[in-house]
Amino acid sequence: MTGQSERDYARIERAIHFITGHYRDAPSLDDIAAAAHVSPYHFQRIFTRWAGISPKKFMQFITINHARAALRQPGNSVMAAAYDAGLSGSGRLHDLFVSIEAMTPGAFRRGGAGLTITWEIANSPFGQVVIAATPRGICHLAFVADAVDGLAGLKAAFPAACFASASSSHQDSARRIFQDDWSRLDKIRLHLRATPFQLQVWQALLRLPMGHLASYGDVAACIGAPSSARAVGTAIGQNPVAFLIPCHRVIRASGQFGDYAWGAARKTAMIGWEGARASQAHASRASSQSEPVAPPMREPVAAAMREQMPVNRGGGIWRHADLTDRTLRALMASGDITLGGNERLRIFGLLSCRSGMRMKQSNRVFFTDADRALAAGYRPCGHCMRDAYAAWKTATSGHHG
Repeated sequence: MTGQSERDYARIERAIHFITGHYRDAPSLDDIAAAAHVSPYHFQRIFTRWAGISPKKFMQFITINHARAALRQPGNSVMAAAYDAGLSGSGRLHDLFVSIEAMTPGAFRRGGAGLTITWEIANSPFGQVVIAATPRGICHLAFVADAVDGLAGLKAAFPAACFASASSSHQDSARRIFQDDWSRLDKIRLHLRATPFQLQVWQALLRLPMGHLASYGDVAACIGAPSSARAVGTAIGQNPVAFLIPCHRVIRASGQFGDYAWGAARKTAMIGWEGARASQAHASRASSQSEPVAPPMREPVAAAMREQMPVNRGGGIWRHADLTDRTLRALMASGDITLGGNERLRIFGLLSCRSGMRMKQSNRVFFTDADRALAAGYRPCGHCMRDAYAAWKTATSGHHG
């Protein structure tokens, strides 16, 4: 980010601080510009260049009423919206471009000992970011004040790692996600220190498209742990890669945006910026079609994920014995299969579970989602889905031994 663009974003952030604190008073352009310390004419130009819309139109995307409506609307499936919109449209999914690999428990415990991490400072529409990567993928992306701040944060996260100021193909791909055109975006690989529960939550966030919002309860429900909203909030707050894992799209059920690791004003800016681009993308598509179409509705992530996955003839359940390896890989890659189960023990859990899911292939089954598994009479695994298991145990108290 150039010196001028840094100053411009600082002015925009000051303006957003002012707007969120005085939105009930319907502040005028003059009032907002005064808070940003520039003339109304200059501020209008700066803001429109950054957001693509005027400050007045931008305000509609950051009101509590707008957020509440976004949480309430049932809408269409997320995947339908994504493919209808195209890769550069409002429904684009980070899940299509971002994959997560967990670091080994040893590297996790050793604070990055043995890892060589390359890092650089890059530009974004929301201020400077430090982007760091291991040879396996991006391990850290955070908004920072400068290079000194960025390196200090990295060393705090990986105290035993070796650092080199350099760029890699992983970082090049990460920078491109801030661009409007994703048609040339390469697959972005993340290499993260994470617990199984954190991975579950972060994977769910990847399925929440730009311009959509979800509550912490929505995310908890979609991972099969409806009573773990607080734990979900903790996992979201520990997200080490800003924007790539879009934790800023999760807000309180009240419609308030809530806190953000990199500043509440920046979270508001990101939600408004994405909302404006989603609206513009829809308007562009609608104007190019012979018949007007309704805009893709925003919806809670829980409902979206249940609707977006195709249901097979068995009601979203597959037996391993009935699938070839190629078919199984394809179903996993497409998202049709997200959970595994033990048909003999009647339990289900994460595909990556190495404790509760050990079984013979003849006993293994797969599910589209937790709802299908529960409906079929399976219980959550107590090893990899502890919160879901606790919720299930409470809900079925007195009905099981």
